[in-house]
Amino acid sequence: MDVEQTLQEGIEAAEAGQKVQARSLLTAVVEADPANVEAWLWLSQVVDSLEDQTACLENVLTLDPENEFAQTELERVKETREKLFAPTYPADIDEPRPLPNIPAAAKQPITAEYPHTDEFDDEWLCPYCLAPTKPDHRHCPACRQPLLTRQRVQPERTVWLWRGIFLQITLAVFLVVVSLSAFVVMGKLNGIPNSLLLIPAYAGLFTELPSAPLTTMLTVFPLWLFWAVILMLFYTLALAVVLFVRLPYGHFIYLINAGLMLLGGIFSIILFYDSLPVIMVGIVAVLAGVAQLLITLNLWNDFTFNENRLRLQVDSGVKNHQTLFISGRQYGQAGLWGLAVIHLRRAVSQYDKNAAYGLALAQAYLRVKRPDLAEQTMKQIEGRADPAKLANLRRQLSRPRP
Repeated sequence: MDVEQTLQEGIEAAEAGQKVQARSLLTAVVEADPANVEAWLWLSQVVDSLEDQTACLENVLTLDPENEFAQTELERVKETREKLFAPTYPADIDEPRPLPNIPAAAKQPITAEYPHTDEFDDEWLCPYCLAPTKPDHRHCPACRQPLLTRQRVQPERTVWLWRGIFLQITLAVFLVVVSLSAFVVMGKLNGIPNSLLLIPAYAGLFTELPSAPLTTMLTVFPLWLFWAVILMLFYTLALAVVLFVRLPYGHFIYLINAGLMLLGGIFSIILFYDSLPVIMVGIVAVLAGVAQLLITLNLWNDFTFNENRLRLQVDSGVKNHQTLFISGRQYGQAGLWGLAVIHLRRAVSQYDKNAAYGLALAQAYLRVKRPDLAEQTMKQIEGRADPAKLANLRRQLSRPRP
């Protein structure tokens, strides 16, 4: 089926007022592509009941939370439902008190031998393969997949981090300006007016200038000093990159650098107290070190991670069988077949008329090596599901398993 063509035909039918045909076409689209926002939006306009319209609009907002049309329509539908189904009482009769909230009976009593009400009710089962794991496991003992997720305490870069990056770029510019100025001044003091033209020769490149000026410049501005400046420039910019990409332990690297800047500046001022240029550079280094230290003390959240244990739990945001199905498909695409199973199981239990739900659930059962449940699910949808897809699943079921 061409999803785009079927969608267009469904929209045209809806615009022409042919609701039955539009509903059939658009339903086929969302079964083939549950994440199609446009199809869910048009389907909400041609379904018969307020419940179905609510479900379609909630699916739109699940996929596109900022959809203003769906938000407005959903509010209107909810208001309509409240008006239609709100009980009314004569003026001389008081409104009855609400019934007490009595919890439903458990499917099966929780005991030491059977600690959960359902086979997949244990949140510590592996979300990939459903093998048993313990809360302190970092990897599944069966499939070896990681069971911990790492998330930054501060997802977005903070103002202090951008200040650190800006400071490093400023220091790099300062280093270039001071070095080039010193190079030009030394050249002019030695009778070389165009000393900048000698820079390529420092890098081993050919220059047409006489060798005498180059020899003079190499004496007053040695080759080792030139490459020291280049290395300092790359190091300064590398620190900016470390901050920008938030390299693990980058804040410790920046803290060490701040200490070195402070010490270097202080020792330069003490050891070369009789040289004004060195004292000026030392003061700049001290100020930069203090600024880096202040910035580092405010960077910890940018480089800190929280570790969370993956659990076999249904997403808190799912509201109906459509969103359960969408979540199950997405988990399957990510390889989290255990999570796919529990979402698809609930989608099927809430709405067993959709054969696509059963096909997806059978596929998930096969992925977690539960052929018995896959076979059972396929029997339940036999006659309603696509025969070709069922045959493909049965071929997978008949393959020898390790």
